[in-house]
Amino acid sequence: MCSQNQNSTLSFLHAQGTRIENKYGEEILLRGVNLGNWFLPEGYMWKFPHELSSHRKMEEKFTSILGAEKSAHFWESYYDRYIQEADIQRIAMEGYNSVRLPLNHRLFLSEDGTWIEPMMQRIDALLDYCEAHGIYVILDLHAAPGGQTGTHIDDSEGSPSLLTDSSNVEQTLLFWKGMAQRYRNRAVVAGYDLLNEPLPREHQKYTPQLLDVYRQIIKEIRKVDTRHIVILECSHWGTDFRIFTEKLDENMVIEFHKYWCPTDYRYVRDFLNIRETLNVPLWMGESGENTLDWFVASFQMLEDYNISWCFWPWKKMQALNSPCSVGMPGNWDKFIACCKGEFELKAPEAESILNEYLENILFENCDYQSRVVQAMMRRVPFRIPAEAYGLKGVGRSYYFTDHVVTSLNLRREEGANLKFIVPRDTELPEYIHAGCLHQREEHAVSLTLQAGDWVKYEVNALEDAKLPFSARLCGRESCSALEFWLDDVVLLAKDVDVEMSWNEKLLSDEVEIPEGRHELKVVLTQGSIHLDWFQFGELLV
Repeated sequence: MCSQNQNSTLSFLHAQGTRIENKYGEEILLRGVNLGNWFLPEGYMWKFPHELSSHRKMEEKFTSILGAEKSAHFWESYYDRYIQEADIQRIAMEGYNSVRLPLNHRLFLSEDGTWIEPMMQRIDALLDYCEAHGIYVILDLHAAPGGQTGTHIDDSEGSPSLLTDSSNVEQTLLFWKGMAQRYRNRAVVAGYDLLNEPLPREHQKYTPQLLDVYRQIIKEIRKVDTRHIVILECSHWGTDFRIFTEKLDENMVIEFHKYWCPTDYRYVRDFLNIRETLNVPLWMGESGENTLDWFVASFQMLEDYNISWCFWPWKKMQALNSPCSVGMPGNWDKFIACCKGEFELKAPEAESILNEYLENILFENCDYQSRVVQAMMRRVPFRIPAEAYGLKGVGRSYYFTDHVVTSLNLRREEGANLKFIVPRDTELPEYIHAGCLHQREEHAVSLTLQAGDWVKYEVNALEDAKLPFSARLCGRESCSALEFWLDDVVLLAKDVDVEMSWNEKLLSDEVEIPEGRHELKVVLTQGSIHLDWFQFGELLV
């Protein structure tokens, strides 16, 4: 499998059966990040309250505080600064090969059907940056005319009017035909993501209309562009695959989204089934907003099942779980209070606060959190949850001497001895961020190994590395013996004297991880032991 990025020439991608391939017939697994909050700002990424959750509401409030002229100037500066070439350069350096670009239609296409050229030129510039660094771009209509979800994320007025008003459909067709016309010869564009997260469950009665709109969009695109992939999202926040019963185009990909769910075969099984049934590739277009432990397990699961993916989002304010954390300007609390009508702020002071924000959003001024990237890429230094072993099957990713069934309904069919570290009555852990880097102790899961058991994990390195190696474990027997194999070489063999309570133990002051992609095999050769996690590098707080 090929992973094109900055050192290669991009070629048009296409769907070939269940694979995404380049012109050479090489399979391309897309690993990317979403450039969310740029051409469709979302209030939560600014720490705004719910009443300022949508782009439209933010614009209205900024205009009321700053005045129309200064508000317009702010937004122009914002669009120029939020994502620049420095962002794309770092994305490529990290080994990603794609970005998804969420778009609000009205920034690019006027109601009278004319294109807003300065905004289109910003897309052009992004494509140029990405082309120079070997990064594919997926154009994503996140906010369609009238709205496809009826919620703040599509900047609508509260209903999915795209599917109830023919004029909105016509505007959407005009949007996609125009985009395809402009970018039909750009190989840097991987594909067209037609509608983001259409039709939450309460609006499923419009499913026939959604499928009809999909067909109409594809028809308009194919009038001017026969080469680019069209990407069709599942309904209900990108999770309900059942709307698809046939291929709508020979060069199509089905997209789903996954948040806050267990990293278990059952949670991707239905998507794998539709992939085989329709003989189309899958792309997981959004996932994130969680802990580092969940990132390790979730993105490993996707790659084990050969599913392309895109992390959400690259950048947001005061973030523990995005690569780029935007600093909060001074007096931001006053600005929010002013927006809520709880505090009077003069226009010059509000402008000063927002100008500081414009400085903070530049990549070079962000707090760059490499640990987030390392977790999703399973790259040293990082922490591996013990239960996040591979999903390629018994004898390939794991082997357990006894098939154990526990009360924890996680990876149960594999026979792993998985249990809550802190006993609970529930069957599944909660996978939410809750302001923590790692899984909360009350939802942490342990893997128990006995002599003869083994599990495998993926471990990657951008360059040769020498790091300390630690684990959190608890003994079942006073003396156990562990072997750690990196590919076909013993990395470490260790007799472990373990207390009968949980503790963090330094297994080696230094282990060597060569540059490249590796398998770490953990074998228990003697005794029995409970494992919480392994850590390459210094322990994270």
